[in-house]
Order: sequence, then C-alpha cells, then structure tokens
Amino acid sequence: MKALLSVAAAAATLAVGAAHAATIGYTEGARPLVAGTTHIGGDAAQAPPGFDLTDDFGDDSLDPGDRVELFGRIISALDNYSFTAGSAFNFELIGNGIDNEAGQTPNNLIFTFTNQTTMEEFTFNVDTNSSLGTIGMLTAGAYLLEINMDPDNGTARYDIALQAVPVPAALPLFAAGLAGFTAMRRRRQKA
Repeated sequence: MKALLSVAAAAATLAVGAAHAATIGYTEGARPLVAGTTHIGGDAAQAPPGFDLTDDFGDDSLDPGDRVELFGRIISALDNYSFTAGSAFNFELIGNGIDNEAGQTPNNLIFTFTNQTTMEEFTFNVDTNSSLGTIGMLTAGAYLLEINMDPDNGTARYDIALQAVPVPAALPLFAAGLAGFTAMRRRRQKA
C-alpha cells in the first residue's frame, strides 16, 4: 500500500510539473505591436548573441508545453535570437507565415539554428509564399536562431513559433497505473 501511495504521489508531482506550460509572444520592434505580445526593441540583433526568447518563462528554458510566438520584420539585415530548449521542440510558421512587403522582396527567408554546445547548424529555407505549419523539429539544447533573406534586399515579415513537444497528458496516469499493477502482483506473490 505504501508503494502504491508513493507512485501516486510521484505521478501527481509529474502532473503539477507540466502545469507551468505557457505561451509568450514577442513583437520585434520593426513591426507594429501585435496584440498580447511584448515589444523587444527596434532591433532583434541587440547585444549578441541576440534577444533571449525564453527569459520571461521564469526558468529560462523552453520546456514541455511552452510556446514562444515571434512576430518579426527583417530589413536587409540579420535578426538573431537566443534560447534554451529543455526538450525537443517544433519550429512553426504561424499567423500569416511570411509576408512580402512593398518593393523588392526576397525569394525566401533562411532560418539557421546553431546548437551552442555542438556547434551543429540546422538550416531551413522557407519560401515567402509558404503556407502555415511545422517546418521541422530539433532536440533540446542552447540555440542561436539567425534569420536572413535571399536575396539580401527588400523587407519581409515573419510570424514564427517555437513549440516545445509536450509530455502526453496521460503518461503520468499510465505510469501510476502500471506501477500499481506491479505492486499488486508482488503482494500476491508474497502471499
């Protein structure tokens, strides 16, 4: 019985740990403020290695259930952001995805994620007419995200999200049930 209670307590702790999940939105200062987001200044490339996307979560990490939404505007320059992911995460286009603005426009935007530990680079070339949805998934780690354009002219707006892969809600309950059955089986064997 004590083992069963211990397992139930552990499952409850796991469930509470996942409850901190949050969505945070930022508008890069070159764009009009998007409702419900925080302005992060006129230039996303402030103070290398860039703006820290996760410093408002409290634990400075993108954890299961957390989502960062970023509404930016690139103007013949390189935007860069830093963040730490405590778990695997999806890189998505949201809102309007990528908009061309008046004048010469790039054919695509280049999103490069550099793992700051291994120095591996993961590059996604996204067409400016691309539809919404998940572009790719990366593993946990500390990253620098650089956004550039090809060709390097004109302006483009981007709406992107980093969505940490959630722990399935039923997983703690499944683990508790499995442990409970194991404990009952052991008790029967002893009897």
